[in-house]
Amino acid sequence: MRRIWDRLRAWARGGDTGAATAEFAVILPVVVAVAVLLLYVARAGVTQISCQDAAADAARAVLVNGGTESVSAPAGVQLSVADHGDRLIVTTTCRVLADPLGVLPMTVHGQAAVAKQDG
Repeated sequence: MRRIWDRLRAWARGGDTGAATAEFAVILPVVVAVAVLLLYVARAGVTQISCQDAAADAARAVLVNGGTESVSAPAGVQLSVADHGDRLIVTTTCRVLADPLGVLPMTVHGQAAVAKQDG
């Protein structure tokens, strides 16, 4: 009689031993993929900020030095200067480390403008 009660209790509890392990095994790759994607998004954000800072530094150098010949870009950064009459616009293009899924941009852009000064 005791055996029947034990079986009935096990059936009432659901008897789902090992279900947590199976659920964890299914969700773990998703959690890892999301964590990796967040790291790559953070890296792209840091690269965007660095690229914007490089554009601002180059614009400041163009204004101070009075010409585009003396301005150099850091390694891995493409630099272009456009003259728009009363202001100069400096655009930088920086490469981003490629992510394994290929969903993030490969390059980011920074732009800075400075007003020309008389004198």
